[in-house]
Amino acid sequence: RGRAALLAVAVVVQALVIGKVVMVGRLFGFARRFDDSPLVWPVLYKSAMFALLVAGFGILEQLVPALAHGKGVAGMQAAFEAIDLPEVGIRIVLFTVILAPFFAFCEVGRVLGADRLKAMFLGRTAATT
Repeated sequence: RGRAALLAVAVVVQALVIGKVVMVGRLFGFARRFDDSPLVWPVLYKSAMFALLVAGFGILEQLVPALAHGKGVAGMQAAFEAIDLPEVGIRIVLFTVILAPFFAFCEVGRVLGADRLKAMFLGRTAATT
């Protein structure tokens, strides 16, 4: 039971970190290349680019402890060699698929306007609150 709780906490922390990476990336205008294209392109592009960004932070998360513990370049190299690249590739594909609906809603909201999207989902009175 304690192990399941620990796993749940780890998953929540990872989700919060991913959310923070996406939030900071959006704040700095990361992946705004296809904003004037049909919505499918910015959704796919942003999903893929943010998945790569999240994967990059995941790799850094594994490499930084080697430096923090004073292991230097050799420790970082060992940590990098321990990274399972097929797993990283699978995570990139998974995050791309997971992020696609999020960016679809973001892009529809950007084009229609947040108030109109809110009214479409919650009713007309929601747009005035």
